[in-house]
Amino acid sequence: MKGETETVKRWTAIKTQLASRLFGDVIQQTVEARVQQAIAAPFGLADPSLYGFRRLTGRENQAALRDLPLPTHERMQDIAYWLYLANPMAQWFTNMQAAYVAGDGVTLASKDEQVQEVLDAFWEDATNAWEASLEDYVRELGMYGEQCWPVFVSPGSGLVRLGYLDPCLIEEVVIDPENAKQAIGVVTKDNYQGIRTGQRRYKTALLIPEDELTPAAQAEREKFTDGACFYFAVNKVSNGSRGWSDLLCKADWMDGYEQFLFQRLERSDLANRVVSDVTMTGATPEQVAAYMKTFQLPPPGGHFIHNEKITMEMKAPNLNAQDAETDARMFKHQAISPAPEHWYGGGGDVNRATAGEMDEATYKVFKQRQNKVKAFIKTVARYQIQEAKRAGALKQSADDKIDITMPEMVKADLTKLSGSAQATANSVGTMLTQGLINKEEGRKIYAVAIKPMGIELEDKKNDELEAEAAERDLNDASADYREPDETNGVNGETKDVNDAKGETSNVKRQTGDEGTDAER
Repeated sequence: MKGETETVKRWTAIKTQLASRLFGDVIQQTVEARVQQAIAAPFGLADPSLYGFRRLTGRENQAALRDLPLPTHERMQDIAYWLYLANPMAQWFTNMQAAYVAGDGVTLASKDEQVQEVLDAFWEDATNAWEASLEDYVRELGMYGEQCWPVFVSPGSGLVRLGYLDPCLIEEVVIDPENAKQAIGVVTKDNYQGIRTGQRRYKTALLIPEDELTPAAQAEREKFTDGACFYFAVNKVSNGSRGWSDLLCKADWMDGYEQFLFQRLERSDLANRVVSDVTMTGATPEQVAAYMKTFQLPPPGGHFIHNEKITMEMKAPNLNAQDAETDARMFKHQAISPAPEHWYGGGGDVNRATAGEMDEATYKVFKQRQNKVKAFIKTVARYQIQEAKRAGALKQSADDKIDITMPEMVKADLTKLSGSAQATANSVGTMLTQGLINKEEGRKIYAVAIKPMGIELEDKKNDELEAEAAERDLNDASADYREPDETNGVNGETKDVNDAKGETSNVKRQTGDEGTDAER
């Protein structure tokens, strides 16, 4: 039995050696390819070569599957910052978006007067300085992809004041282990580029009670003892923890476009240089060398005297500048997307009519960012109301509903809009007469037509609209039969006339009575 076992082992070893010699390279390549696929799949954008390693700081969580590696994230923010400083196109794109999103200012409004006073104090506070800071916040949100504002609350009044944490100091954004959409804390770096910054652990400011978080999140948040902060991010997926810069996918193109222009600038210097081309027919190399020592270009207006064996031409390089213009336009389109060409110093084949159509896509993208910023502001404002209630500055029953007005992307053309609204009203009236729609549907159609003017109609049901129409018809029909004291306006004039008629009748009655007495 023992001998049989040894024989099996020996034959197995022989098979392994033969397979390795005959198919070793193929097997090795197949195994390596499958390992790389297995590693890359769960790690998304992470470097597969880091498989098996863990970060020295922070923790691994499900958000790490869709985050950039920390060194790459830091590099992204550094590149975005230096591009903004040194690259005109990057600076233009970042400033343009911030100007459209928040350049004309933002207003907060509440129907509750006490709530409005709290919001005004929060907005106009000298430390918060929202009017001066908001555009910077929006610009840096796009530049870095995230914003972190530490929160400081006055215990007496509940006034919320915001600080600022440079995104480059964020080491990790911790999310709820059971809910990837919920950020629960921010951890800062202990050391940044050799500078001792000191690590801090901020809880994210929430609008929900702590006990409504998952048990795992509640246990994790107990480790964050350095106060609260707001953390907002853009360009991230739902289960990612960090935001990405708007310039991440544009950086190479913007830098390449700038380098291309510098190269063309250098070549343009060459294009302005003219050289003399002297031809000596039948001359030996020695004769050419001797002639070069004595040759001088004639001065302007001078003479070049030679025989039939020597000729001279002035030549300039041909750099094909028209090809450069085509290439530059192509690179620029890629770098400034989604903005159209005419937004960045190029006309092309664009006229006023086509430009308006091309602008809409850019406005949609900017509007999307504006809605994000609006949601961020509303979160901070509601937190201010929450803290004012906690401090006793507001009643618990105070209405925390806030209306936030953001700048208009494009000034409405009222002439065009009013014409469109009138045409819509006529069409709705025709459809109502023909019974194709009811009043509720007609109101919705008309509401869409006037919404670009900044007017929003209140939703009403068809029964309610029918009742209002019936009441109006009844009022119009009974206007002539109302008591005098129930009329006003134009009907008030009727009342005065009726009063005058009444007085005349009284006079006539009195006169008639007197006449009767005389006759008696």
